[in-house]
Amino acid sequence: MALELYEERLKRIETAAHLGKPDRVPVVLGIEYFAARYKGMKMAEFIWNTKKGAALILETALELGVDGLLSAMPVSPVAAVAAVFPTRIKLPGRDLGEDELLQFNEAEPLMEVEDYDFIIKHGWKAFFPKLLERCIDFMPLKEALAQLEALGELAVTVNDCFKKAGIPVITGGGIVPPSQLFSAARTIGEFFKDLRRYPQKVIDAMEAALPDVVETGLAAARSSGIDRLIFGATRECGGFVSLAMYERFFHPIFLRIINACVKAGCEVLLHFDSDWTKNLGYLRDFPAGKCILHMDGSTDIFKAKEVLGGHMALKGDVPPSLLTIGTPEKVDTYCRRLIAEVGREGGFILAQGCGVPINAKIENVKAMVEAAQKYGVYSCN
Repeated sequence: MALELYEERLKRIETAAHLGKPDRVPVVLGIEYFAARYKGMKMAEFIWNTKKGAALILETALELGVDGLLSAMPVSPVAAVAAVFPTRIKLPGRDLGEDELLQFNEAEPLMEVEDYDFIIKHGWKAFFPKLLERCIDFMPLKEALAQLEALGELAVTVNDCFKKAGIPVITGGGIVPPSQLFSAARTIGEFFKDLRRYPQKVIDAMEAALPDVVETGLAAARSSGIDRLIFGATRECGGFVSLAMYERFFHPIFLRIINACVKAGCEVLLHFDSDWTKNLGYLRDFPAGKCILHMDGSTDIFKAKEVLGGHMALKGDVPPSLLTIGTPEKVDTYCRRLIAEVGREGGFILAQGCGVPINAKIENVKAMVEAAQKYGVYSCN
């Protein structure tokens, strides 16, 4: 029964992901931190006890009745630094309160200008352990690398458990573009200065890092058996830089990464935080029907529908503020509009903007799921 439900949900999600009309609009959430808070698990335990954390995520997903999840695993401190944002972090229970979210502490550069030259010569894979050692102060490098490998193996087991329970996990790993990695390691201020002071050096380093970054993501997808990767970006959008800078420094690299993934048989979920409204037209350069654009509530999703409808699926975009301080009625109203306007021709996945906030109201999250069930049924397929 659970496997039948899994197949039904997966078909619903994948039909929407490939621009079609499923039986109804699917709901795919990211609930990691929310699930822990909702189930009473302190952050200080959640970030280290991956198995218990994953069990609470599954329990919450089943209670909500979602069609799928973006991820099934808690984000451990090592993974946060290595796979998301390479900088120092403040940990709950050590630097912060027991139930506070871990924080990226982007206070000083951990990567020097000379490191661009090293990356150009040797690639990202050779530089990564050096950077990781500078970032982590909570365990030895050897232990951190071993933990990363163990987490990758555990993810396969966890995803299989979710499948047996009827919950699809729609991404099998992630890719962070070199620009995001560099801006974290250099700090955003120094990185943007680098773009002015050493533009060609930065471009050359991003191009040199690209093969290793792509292969790391593809290896995770192969291991998990899920042929879709999260591609996360924030600081490259029109809310941070001019379109001229985006065209010069970021779009060519993005295009190469996504084309490489698609060529290798892997689709891409664009997890684009901040405001990408000005950049939407550029996303039409990405392969049609191979990407999902997930927005966080900052990008105009209705404009995204106008620009990208029929080219890539859209996912979102119930704002965090609505889930935390709104009401079920307001959530219902906004979801109904999303379904009617963004989802009317298919190719739409209802979701929160970014991730469900840790302090979201359970009744608001339930209202989002219920809205898809009430308003999201397509009359004909």
